[in-house]
Amino acid sequence: MKSMKNKWTGGQYSLFRAILGLFLIIYYLKDLVFFPTIEGFFALMGVAAAIFLLVGKNDRIAALILTALLIGRLIVVEMDPRTVALLALVVFHACLPKYPYGSWDAQERSAQNRHWRMPQRYYFSKWVVMGLLYIWWAFWASNPTGGMMAFLVVVAFLILALSDAIRPLIWLLMWLFQIVLFAKGNPNGILLLAHWLLFDPGWIKSQKRGHDHILFYDAPCGLCSSFIRFLLAERPDQDQLKFASLKGATAQKLLEGTEGDTVILYHHGHKLLRWKAVAALLAELGGLWRLIAPIVKIFPDYLYNFIARHRHKVKRQACNLIPVEDQESFLP
Repeated sequence: MKSMKNKWTGGQYSLFRAILGLFLIIYYLKDLVFFPTIEGFFALMGVAAAIFLLVGKNDRIAALILTALLIGRLIVVEMDPRTVALLALVVFHACLPKYPYGSWDAQERSAQNRHWRMPQRYYFSKWVVMGLLYIWWAFWASNPTGGMMAFLVVVAFLILALSDAIRPLIWLLMWLFQIVLFAKGNPNGILLLAHWLLFDPGWIKSQKRGHDHILFYDAPCGLCSSFIRFLLAERPDQDQLKFASLKGATAQKLLEGTEGDTVILYHHGHKLLRWKAVAALLAELGGLWRLIAPIVKIFPDYLYNFIARHRHKVKRQACNLIPVEDQESFLP
């Protein structure tokens, strides 16, 4: 268990939570055709609860409702490892610490979600549960590729995953193995989704730029301030990045001329603007954010300019931004 450390932050987990919520919406939508029967009514409850889970609003209550619905499905329909895997994901969510960054309920609780991390014991328990589900899946009668060979693959996967050094590779190989089976018609889509939670964002290292770089931003802008709060919540080492207003004394000293209201990442005289600055900051976060960074980097400037022109309509003004523990990260 000591080796099963992980780097799941609140924002990265919220991405997974949103995908899980979307999956559950689709999962229950197909049964709405039975409305207004009991089955259709339960499907409507499932869709409603999944929407709350997706946005992170009262998501623990939503998880309890989904837990009851999935248990009912297991009792009435079939004891299916795929449904149990989905149930495990919902129960797992309900047991995690509250208010991860990125959830609706966390918006006014910046002090509580500031250092949200997935506890080590939960990450370890997910590996244990998925291991048991994979073994069940290998011998499940409805699995067209089940049997002793599938069981041996699962056992090899679990044994090799005990090694810290090769666990990322073993995780990837099992993921690719599942994709191949899925492409051949094996009904394991839920197991594919559950397998993602075994991923550790810490496997994707951050792209370090060194110390003494500064992010200049439009301080009165609510959208810009939300991005700063995102960086404060997701960065493991705050000392490597400083923040400063485009209208402040630091900007007047270091920036020549005016670049408008765009965000600027400044490092020893070198400047990155707009999407390039955002992409560089995402790459520094590592994990899932580094995977997203190359996509953000190729976004066209006209899209950034469009957002910049309308940013005050999205969020009109910044709220109280600087927590006491982060005062040293902000320059005048």
